Amino acid sequence: FFFLMIRRPPRSTQSRSSAASDVYKRQVSSIVLGGRRRLHYVFEDKTEMTEEYDLKTHELLVRKWKKPSTFKETAWEFEIGEPPQKAAKEDEVLIVSTQNPIFVRKDAEGIFQFRIRNLTYPADVYEVNVDEEKQLIIVSTKNKKYFKRIEVPDIKRLEIPLEPKKLDWAYKNNTLVISYPKPDQVLKHEEYLEEEFEKLNKKKPKEGDIESITCLLYTSDAADDLLCVDLGGRRIIKKK
Repeated sequence: FFFLMIRRPPRSTQSRSSAASDVYKRQVSSIVLGGRRRLHYVFEDKTEMTEEYDLKTHELLVRKWKKPSTFKETAWEFEIGEPPQKAAKEDEVLIVSTQNPIFVRKDAEGIFQFRIRNLTYPADVYEVNVDEEKQLIIVSTKNKKYFKRIEVPDIKRLEIPLEPKKLDWAYKNNTLVISYPKPDQVLKHEEYLEEEFEKLNKKKPKEGDIESITCLLYTSDAADDLLCVDLGGRRIIKKK
C-alpha cells in the first residue's frame, strides 16, 4: 500500500510572517483500482485519510478517515460516500433495517450535498436551518419524530462561517436533499486536482498502476493571500 507522512517544520524555525509564504511540495502516491484513483494520506498524529476519485470524470466518490488507536483497530469514518453494504450471515438474528433513515454525503458540481433517505413524512413537516452558534446544519420535523445535526467538515477546516441564506433543500421520493455552495477555496483545490489527474490520464493508467501526484502543502495557519483547503490540519493550497 502507499502512504504519505506529512510533518510540520518546527515552529521555532518559522515566524508567522515567513510561514505565510512557505509552500512545501509533497509527492502523494495513488493507486488505480476498480476504475478509481485512490489517494492515501497519513498525517503527523497518525490519522489516516483515503480519497477515491472516478478515473474518468475525477468526481470525488469517497473520503474517509481513521483515527489512531493503541488498543484496537478503529473503523473508517466516511465523510463522503458510504461504506459498502455487508451481506447478512446465515446465523445472524438481528440485522439493520433497510427502512431506517440513511444519511450520506455525495457532492454535486459546485455544491456540498447531503441526502437523507427513507424519510416518509410529508414535505411540509421538515425544517432545515443553520445553528450559527454551533456551526451545524439542523434537520428536524415538526412532529418531533426526526432530528439530525450535520457538520460540514470542509467549512469547519477552513474556519468559514455557515451562511443560512446559502442553504437550500428539497424533498422528493422519501429523500431529503440538502445543498450548500462550495467556497472558492474548495473549488480552486478541485480545479488543481483535476488538472493533475488529466496529466496522469494522458499516460493511460491501467489497473494496479501506482502514480505520483504533486500536492502543495501549507504548513501554517491560513493566510489571507492564499487559497487553501485544510485536510486534517495540513493545508493544501494554490496561489491566486
